[in-house]
Amino acid sequence: MSVRDPWFDPSTEPVRRLHLAPLVEWIRAHWRDGRSPRVLDYGCGDLLLAAMLGPDFVVDGFDIDPAARRAAARRVAGGQGASVLDDRDMIPTGAYDGVVLSSVVQYLAGPVELEELLGRLSGALAPGARGVLVTDVVVTGAGRVHDAVDLFREVTSAFGPVAAVRQVLRSARRSPGRLWAPEPAELVAACRSAGLVCHRLPANLSSFRRRATYLLHPPGSPPPPAVAT
Repeated sequence: MSVRDPWFDPSTEPVRRLHLAPLVEWIRAHWRDGRSPRVLDYGCGDLLLAAMLGPDFVVDGFDIDPAARRAAARRVAGGQGASVLDDRDMIPTGAYDGVVLSSVVQYLAGPVELEELLGRLSGALAPGARGVLVTDVVVTGAGRVHDAVDLFREVTSAFGPVAAVRQVLRSARRSPGRLWAPEPAELVAACRSAGLVCHRLPANLSSFRRRATYLLHPPGSPPPPAVAT
């Protein structure tokens, strides 16, 4: 994958900040409690989420793409207080107050891979953790055209139509083809296997308004207010 991948190309950072803003706002509202929560960003790209959360959070990042990990390492070397894990086996167990799985599930092969991933991430949660926050889950009936419309409107409002067209085209080239849209029952079953409870938030935490965000939390950790089951 090219270092010009729009998910971690420095030139796209302003647009990516816009895309991540609802996620950052939610985490700050629900996961910050007077201390510095430790968060794992799984599928971290260039660790922009860590930069946006700032010094109130301790963030570890992992991405399966070596080019993304190199981009994340460059950000860390530039002074961002975060760390990059080079291998999935480096993810510690029982260590994190929260895990973020932002715009990842749609690229999985299906329920078996999701179950394996959630089992791994559930094991990374510390006692009393807030859970795993999963964004951009594709909903049946809402396709790539809907995503393109949402992205175009969002970017146009901030940067104008020329920038919006450019970003829509880059996004389409970056991830062509069909995205996986898990059925709710598949999500619930994968969560149950990982020992987690699955709740859908009222709105998706990104520019893609027609997608879904879920909070997957341990049974003893109640969901925050305004979470729709």
